[in-house]
Amino acid sequence: MNVASKKLFDEFDIVSSESGRQTVFAELSQSSASIMAITDDDLTFIFHIVKLEKMMLLMRPIEQSRELSADEKVFIIFSISSGQYMMKGSLKQTREGIAVFNVNIELRRLQRRKNFRVSTYQTKTIKLEIEGVGPINKPSVLLTTDIGAGGVSAIIPKSTNSTGTLGQELVCELRHSS
Repeated sequence: MNVASKKLFDEFDIVSSESGRQTVFAELSQSSASIMAITDDDLTFIFHIVKLEKMMLLMRPIEQSRELSADEKVFIIFSISSGQYMMKGSLKQTREGIAVFNVNIELRRLQRRKNFRVSTYQTKTIKLEIEGVGPINKPSVLLTTDIGAGGVSAIIPKSTNSTGTLGQELVCELRHSS
């Protein structure tokens, strides 16, 4: 896994109790949440849940940068009412186009606050246009992952030639355009 994703994964708290894991997966299987998968080479895939069956998460891709390889190593991120969660493991794609992820692995939870950030990939893709400020050396369009009262979280692809570090704040003015 890449260094930035590994650092992010380490910031999530482990969901250690089996009842806690069961509650999360029960809510996930009943939700309409989208699942984000980030590969070693920083490609992002967005999935809708088909079903959760026998600890296997079956998902249909709605956005993908390329075809999945036979045993793609990924970080899986999803948000449900109880928080944001992350897992790492292997994602496999069937001939029918369904992606399969074994959830019988370590589950981690990020949100520790009462007011959750709104995950933008659950409803509609929101793009953030920036004009080459701070650690990002050129004008870029970034895919946002969530928005909250205190800011916005965005995926910065390697192609932006970013010189920043994970978690570095970038002050910018947000303007609405249609």
